[in-house]
Amino acid sequence: MRNRRHQYLPGLLALLCVLLPCTSLHAGIAVEGQVFDGRLELSQARIDAASGTVRLAGEWRYHPGDDPAWADPDLPDTGWSLVRAALPLSDIGDTLWHGIGWFRLHVTVDSSLVGRPLGLSLQQFGASEIYVDGRRLYTIGQVGVTLPEERSQLHGWPPPLPITFDRAGDHLLAIRYSNHRWAEHLSWGGHAGFDASLGGLDEQNEHYVDDILSGGRHQAFFTAFALSVALLHLLLFVFSPGSRGNLFFAVLSMSFAGMCFLPNQMMMAAEYNEFVIYMTFFKVSLITCSVFGPLMLYSVFYPSQPRHAKWLAIAGGVILIACWWLPLAAIYIIAFASLAESLRVVILAMVRRRQFAWVIGLGFLCFMVAAGYQMLPELAASVRHIDVDFYPWYMWGVLALLIAMSVYLARNFAMINRRLAEKLTEVQELSQRAVEQERQVQEAKTERKLLQANLEHQARELEKARALEQAHRELSETNRTLRETQSQLVQSEKMASLGSLVAGIAHELNTPIGAVHSIHQTLMRAIANIRELLEREQPGRIEEDPVLKRNFAAIDDANRVITSGADRVTTIVRRLRSFARLDEAELKTVDIHEGIEDTLTLIHHEIKHHITIDRRYGTLPEIACYPGQLNQVFLNLLNNARQAITGEGTITIQTSHSDGWVIIKISDTGSGIAPEHVKRIFDPGFTTKGVGVGTGLGLSICYQIIRQHRGDISVDSTVGEGTTFTIRLPDDLDKRLENE
Repeated sequence: MRNRRHQYLPGLLALLCVLLPCTSLHAGIAVEGQVFDGRLELSQARIDAASGTVRLAGEWRYHPGDDPAWADPDLPDTGWSLVRAALPLSDIGDTLWHGIGWFRLHVTVDSSLVGRPLGLSLQQFGASEIYVDGRRLYTIGQVGVTLPEERSQLHGWPPPLPITFDRAGDHLLAIRYSNHRWAEHLSWGGHAGFDASLGGLDEQNEHYVDDILSGGRHQAFFTAFALSVALLHLLLFVFSPGSRGNLFFAVLSMSFAGMCFLPNQMMMAAEYNEFVIYMTFFKVSLITCSVFGPLMLYSVFYPSQPRHAKWLAIAGGVILIACWWLPLAAIYIIAFASLAESLRVVILAMVRRRQFAWVIGLGFLCFMVAAGYQMLPELAASVRHIDVDFYPWYMWGVLALLIAMSVYLARNFAMINRRLAEKLTEVQELSQRAVEQERQVQEAKTERKLLQANLEHQARELEKARALEQAHRELSETNRTLRETQSQLVQSEKMASLGSLVAGIAHELNTPIGAVHSIHQTLMRAIANIRELLEREQPGRIEEDPVLKRNFAAIDDANRVITSGADRVTTIVRRLRSFARLDEAELKTVDIHEGIEDTLTLIHHEIKHHITIDRRYGTLPEIACYPGQLNQVFLNLLNNARQAITGEGTITIQTSHSDGWVIIKISDTGSGIAPEHVKRIFDPGFTTKGVGVGTGLGLSICYQIIRQHRGDISVDSTVGEGTTFTIRLPDDLDKRLENE
């Protein structure tokens, strides 16, 4: 009884393995918009600063109920409530939302946007009417005061609606919106309101096309892969009905295919009933995975199905029938329990040293982490009623699990081939013995028939091997992509190692230079005492005696040289220790100029003879950033500038601060970059330095670091004249990260 209690301990550990990393990675999952206070100043510069799209998720003027006069731009609305357009539960309250209301946003249009077509994207779950300056421009669905009057039109990936302002100045954007199924939508992790964004029409169309194509690519790839694996294992079960693990894995793979296919369809659904159907089938797929995942593992690692497997199947059938009424959060909790049970079985198999169990364990661990990373934020969103950014992480976990199972089954296939080879050798020996002994002719005939049957079976197995080989070639391409990602991680690890080395050198230098400072102060005090004693005992002796005067002058000169050299070494040690903060992962407030100077100190020995550093520093505030990562960016850019200069040259570093942005420009007088290479300069693996000189990862890593700081990096180069890299960093990164 004691052992049976302990066998569930791995399940608890498994659940912690899923929950802890996922909850830490999703510490902040709410999606916040910009706060407008009911008013938005719109200009081309603001649209460009927002990467072509200004999200209108901030505070709108809102009034519940319905009155056509509320579209009038002259109507005073200062007494209206300020809410977020998405209307999460925290903004709804008990009396604020009754299914219909008006939203108003005062927009001040800059002259740069007059006559330019803009695109308004409206992601909604209900129905809406869009008014500009009191004139109704668009109707999406049919707004209704009651549910029977409303005709919802879902926009998961909304196409942009053209809007043109004919004059500069103040305009009113009003939206009459109804959503009488808001409570049901909140139970799925959504919100009661809408999500709007405004930007250039061409940029909005590009975003719309990119969303459709990206979702389609994910859907096609992962769905096709899961269905292929399901078909393969279904055929394996047909050819070998005794292997129920293939049947369970085929059903599991088909469920995975549904989980990969249906989210994209839900985003593209236009009608409420269509969305509900897709959501129901998604629940069915999730429940089927939760049931057949453990059943498949039982068939692989248990000699026979355990007792509780029957109850698991019965419970799955009951939940499958009730899934229409169950909220998505409840099904996610059931899925988490199934994941914990699955990992418990795998861990027990590895503890009992079942052959190759670690392969399936690795696949299930990847799937559990990816699925937990996906489901935990959505589960929290459905409980706390907040919105989350959606990305199909669980699909990559599905891919890892399918790959692991394929590897495991390939290994089993190899074992079958080896046993067949052994049997073939045995049959050959029996055949030779039959030829030598004529009295065993009849037995030899029987053995030959057995040999023929084995050969036919081997031919079928070889055909399966060819199919597995094709799948292996497809997986090799995926592995190549993973190796490229690993190369980027290796580069980051090299920079961390460099930081450790520099920190060690700085520490080793700090002790002797401290000793030099101390003994030098003692020496200077001793010389001063000797000088004072001579002046007191023999006044004027030092000035009258040329030998003493010359020696004291030499001592003073030596003291000045020692002081200057010690101060220089102290400064170098301080900057080396400052630069060595490459592995700092915390957000800190630092002086950008100190980071640049620390980096220049590190490469000073390489540039001091033939390269001039022109510092044009402006007045910069201390900003919040990851200083170690920015030091890595400065080091990569300065090294590139140094390598681009042949002979003597100049590297110019210019800094400034404008409109909430810190601007850093690093220019060189090197050979420049060809125009056809400028567009690819930030691509991973791209380099113009030749074989063995560069890996092509430095600028790609710089780009990723700057984007992580919510900034941007650009390049301007002329062949034969030089190159300028421009970095723009926000001076309020800490506030931006809090609002995301």
